[in-house]
Amino acid sequence: STLLISTHILQEVQAVCDRVIIIRDGRKVLDSRLDALQDHSKLIVSCDAARQQALALLNNVDGVKEATVHNEDQTAESSCYYTLVLKKPDQSHLVAAEVARSIHEQGWKLYSLHSEMRNLESVFAEISAR
Repeated sequence: STLLISTHILQEVQAVCDRVIIIRDGRKVLDSRLDALQDHSKLIVSCDAARQQALALLNNVDGVKEATVHNEDQTAESSCYYTLVLKKPDQSHLVAAEVARSIHEQGWKLYSLHSEMRNLESVFAEISAR
């Protein structure tokens, strides 16, 4: 059965819905099952390497399609984190292990390594930023 809910309270949608449609300025911008939004197509990594060295290494890890750098404090290398877009999201655990091994082999400190956690609020924020 289908129930149509119009709300700005995204937690309610996540609690009771299987599918979501987001309309912005009268146009449908998203039509997806909620479980499909929570894919594991990206890894987030933080380490103590210099930006360019880390990017070079991460872009060459098997299974990584693209690595990009994000920096909250432009003066501190340690505040950098990297988003890795994966070639095959279903192999994120294998790529994560390879990333950890590669960073360790360089003698760098690995501060964090995890799958990007997306929920309806983060997807809504991405759509709103467009």
